[in-house]
Amino acid sequence: MKRKLLACLCAGAMILSMAACGNSDDLEPASVELSQAESTAAEESKPEDVVQPETVEVSVDFEDGNYDFAKVYLVPGNADASQLSLVDYNGSKALQIKSTQGKVPYVGIDVSGLLGDNVSRLAAIEMTMGIAYEDGSFNSASGEVITWRGEELEEKKYDWSVYREDQNPKVAVVELDSKKLFTAGNDNIMIINLKTDNGLADHGSATLYIDDIRFLDVSGNLITADTTVAFNAPAGFENTDVDMTNLAYLKDAVSLEGFAMSADAWSQAGIDITEDIQNLLVPGAIVEIEYASESGDIWMVITGAENGWIRVNDGDSSVKNLTRNVAQIFYEDIMALCGGSDSSALTGQIQCESDTPWEVFSVKIGQDSGLMELKNTTKLEGFEVSGDAWSQAGVDITEDIRNLLVPGAIVEVEYTSESGDMWLVVTGAENGWIRISDSGRSTQNGKIAQFTYEEIMEACGGADATTLTGQIQCESDTAWEVYRVGIGTATK
Repeated sequence: MKRKLLACLCAGAMILSMAACGNSDDLEPASVELSQAESTAAEESKPEDVVQPETVEVSVDFEDGNYDFAKVYLVPGNADASQLSLVDYNGSKALQIKSTQGKVPYVGIDVSGLLGDNVSRLAAIEMTMGIAYEDGSFNSASGEVITWRGEELEEKKYDWSVYREDQNPKVAVVELDSKKLFTAGNDNIMIINLKTDNGLADHGSATLYIDDIRFLDVSGNLITADTTVAFNAPAGFENTDVDMTNLAYLKDAVSLEGFAMSADAWSQAGIDITEDIQNLLVPGAIVEIEYASESGDIWMVITGAENGWIRVNDGDSSVKNLTRNVAQIFYEDIMALCGGSDSSALTGQIQCESDTPWEVFSVKIGQDSGLMELKNTTKLEGFEVSGDAWSQAGVDITEDIRNLLVPGAIVEVEYTSESGDMWLVVTGAENGWIRISDSGRSTQNGKIAQFTYEEIMEACGGADATTLTGQIQCESDTAWEVYRVGIGTATK
């Protein structure tokens, strides 16, 4: 395993150890057993005084360009659809985890795949964690390393943090309990999140960097890793049975500031209804609540309506999908219960409530984008591209791509652009060079755009996709970046 220079690291290792008992969901504080003499020495030499050696042997250094063993985890209600990439950071290659929604990034790393049968030898994990903001500032940040171990994928959480600029990046250390190690053949993984971003309000979302992962056995010996493996999702990592048929993808969605909160059963909490909120609640508007509750139920409450205190329940007046912890409530249903001719009649607070303890991660108000939930989606390899305004980039139209473009097919583009717009381009069609609009099917600030086979063929001419040649590309009127392009069919 190659060695890497860590000349810029002056960081104390944050020790996070596994307790032998306790609730599996509880955070484990840093702890090691020390003799009285060792304890005295530890007090005299604080962690920040410990300096990393200039060279260390590592299991994963990302210099080979491989990171398919890492995958974004989207099941939690507050999860961010983060972008993963390899970049130059702190003098070497590192895995960059960049927020695209301003929520909590969660990234799974397939420890079982990387280590194979040697995963059962794993006793400690070390990794370099770094933080950066686009404006160049530094703010403290912290998160968790969550391990799924054993046949039952038992979950344990460990804190990591980067609190000081002169210790950024910093080495985090997870020490495992010897009785609860990873086990071979059980798809054991770890998930890393960036949960507390203290600079978010003024500096935007922090970008997280992970580098120099060291897998160690009980004697401190390095365990080598096969970085060519692809992430193998264990049970529960993906919602393969998610039913989105009753949920709408929102466009022009606005998050209501201050609506991240929790409460006990039958307790309400929320924010004041301002003129800005009233202006968002117009015909066709949808209120979307991302949440968790023990019963799975969530309700919206209006404290000052024409008809008084009103609970908008989870019956016919809301659309809910519990597996994604999302509830959607329509303007028309709200006004039917609250009374009044329009939202100017709504006063007091907009709140949430459940019959069991609950937590709300976000509340948004937007409009139906027309986007469809896809199934049987095939990713187009090599379509991670970017460009300046009015420039195009993409991939060659192969026979495999033409075979995917059949009646009912939908091309889905995950992207960002400064204007929020994204177009599809076919360079060799019956009608020549063709730019295709998404017909309004795109989410807020870009994110996702969809193009139907019928729209593509109508613009391009020709009887079917066999007439398409050249390249399939993306383009925008401002600087843009595409993270993924897939072709699938609608679930409904």
